[in-house]
Amino acid sequence: MATYLWGPVAVPDLTGPVQVAGALTVTGAATLDGAVTVPTAAAAPSAAYSTASTTPVSTGVGTSLASPGTALAWAVAAIVANNTAGAGASVGLYRSTAGIPAAGSAPATGDVAVWAPGALISGAANQAQAACGFGQDTGLTAGTTYYYYLALAATADTATLAAAGTRIQVQALV
Repeated sequence: MATYLWGPVAVPDLTGPVQVAGALTVTGAATLDGAVTVPTAAAAPSAAYSTASTTPVSTGVGTSLASPGTALAWAVAAIVANNTAGAGASVGLYRSTAGIPAAGSAPATGDVAVWAPGALISGAANQAQAACGFGQDTGLTAGTTYYYYLALAATADTATLAAAGTRIQVQALV
């Protein structure tokens, strides 16, 4: 049986599972025995996405998370390629408060590039290049839902974001 608490509660010797709706403040020492759940959201493409656009366009791959505080942690692993030797692809992580743009759409006005590592140049046609990054997105508003999505651009010809090996994850900071 779980114990549910809403509002200010003082319980000197509480045992068993506890679910808290809202913020939990502990004054003094506290011991947690068992798992602590952290809000997390993730996404991966179901198929490869290609574009000839030389400016970033949404891949349609993204996820959302309501921020419980003023910062979220993010991680990206992406595999990109270009169909022409010597040409490249650039992938970036964008944040929006309006939603994830449809694949092929430019990032909306107000969307923020959270991570943009630059172009990865293919030494051979269709050579896979890996881009990985992680960090914190700060200055957020608690309770707001944020949408994170991948955008892709080609330096020339056609860039492709691979389905296998590509993933976005966003997590609350605790």
